[in-house]
Amino acid sequence: MAAKVRRVIGSVVVGLAVVALAAGCAPAFSAGAGAISQVAATAPNGTSATSAPVSPKATPTQPPVGTSIGMQAPDFTLSTIQGQTVHLSEYRGQVVLLNFWATWCPPCRAEIPGLVKAYQQYKGKGFTIVAVNLMEDKDTVTSFAAQQHMDFPVLLDPDGAAGSVFVGRGIPTSYLLDRNGVVRQVVVGSMPEDTISQLVQSLVDSST
Repeated sequence: MAAKVRRVIGSVVVGLAVVALAAGCAPAFSAGAGAISQVAATAPNGTSATSAPVSPKATPTQPPVGTSIGMQAPDFTLSTIQGQTVHLSEYRGQVVLLNFWATWCPPCRAEIPGLVKAYQQYKGKGFTIVAVNLMEDKDTVTSFAAQQHMDFPVLLDPDGAAGSVFVGRGIPTSYLLDRNGVVRQVVVGSMPEDTISQLVQSLVDSST
């Protein structure tokens, strides 16, 4: 089963290389040194946020913390558009598609319907989407989420604190995390609907 999953994901990623190059939205991100990249995120209003690299730590039973495949995704604390404070680690036990996006980004907007469909299709199998909006005001994000029927958790990252850790080349950027919170796939650029479904199904099936 694991070999089959790797083959499916591998074939999907080859196609995504073209998508990422053609469809990424670039709000002037630049990567720095460190186990987790230090980046600066600049929104259209000119505001920016940076964060220092985080040193990965590992235990005999737990992978090191980081944003590369096979590493434990760094935890963060943000608020939902409903005002609830949540931690990324709260979603362990589920397969998570962690998506960084903005309403002003055309490739991000193009990707939303596919995310909504995948959520509806797989949420009953222990899957969720955590959509982290970068550096926009609550009213703008709440209105957009309602229009797009984004019923999954939508988080606000007003100062780019989480985005500065996870986003290095542009948005949308998506991470697929397994039920232990380990990074299994990273995609930069807008994903077509069928690609989202293939990636999610492969990981859901492999971890049930």
